[in-house]
Amino acid sequence: IDSFHESIQQYLGSFDQMSVTVTSLAKQEGATFPNYTIPDFETLGSVTRSLSGAPLIMYAPAVDFQSKADWEAYSALNYEHLEASLEREAVLTEIQDEKYGYGVASGKSYLEGPAVTQMLSNQSFNDQIYGGSTEDSTGRYTPTWQTSPAFPLLGWLNHDLRSSEEYRRAIDEVLSTSRASFGMMVSVSMRSEEFFYALLGLGQYRHNVEKYKGESNSLFVYPVFDSLDVRSRRVVG
Repeated sequence: IDSFHESIQQYLGSFDQMSVTVTSLAKQEGATFPNYTIPDFETLGSVTRSLSGAPLIMYAPAVDFQSKADWEAYSALNYEHLEASLEREAVLTEIQDEKYGYGVASGKSYLEGPAVTQMLSNQSFNDQIYGGSTEDSTGRYTPTWQTSPAFPLLGWLNHDLRSSEEYRRAIDEVLSTSRASFGMMVSVSMRSEEFFYALLGLGQYRHNVEKYKGESNSLFVYPVFDSLDVRSRRVVG
């Protein structure tokens, strides 16, 4: 039981530390949410993934009707952050593999599967939030903006995570309560297996993807705040 509690504390603590770091960086830079791109997301995300065991971390700002036009204008000027992120992460993984004595990551071969290859053919940037929630009367949007590991799919940017029912429930709970939320546990077979294994092949599991085939996983949404003052802060991502 003690071991379980320690694991949960480490898991939650890793995301809390990441959230605090993002807020602190934004404040230091004088940034105004949602128009913000997290610097050094490759390193920050890699450390958090290693501590938590999460195969993928996504950052999505909280956008509403009032800020939607400004966000879309901002994203159109800053979407090239993905290319720079891919370059920095390639260097980071090379250094990590050399440090720990790993060879070529076999997991990267999953990027060559037919479903992923077709997905990667969509390299056009959407300068508007897309995915379905434009008809949602709540006026809430959470466009995908940064991922760890960086995934080479430009068309993924600005995809509204709330367009998925599974994501929407957990995200709306976070937006409403300012507390972290777990989604339901699902098996990989319920999703795109090829895409999931491609993600594993890019991250910390890139040398042993086969070991995790058939594993179940769960969505976990953790809030990012505009302030470190717990009395006045609001969720911004």
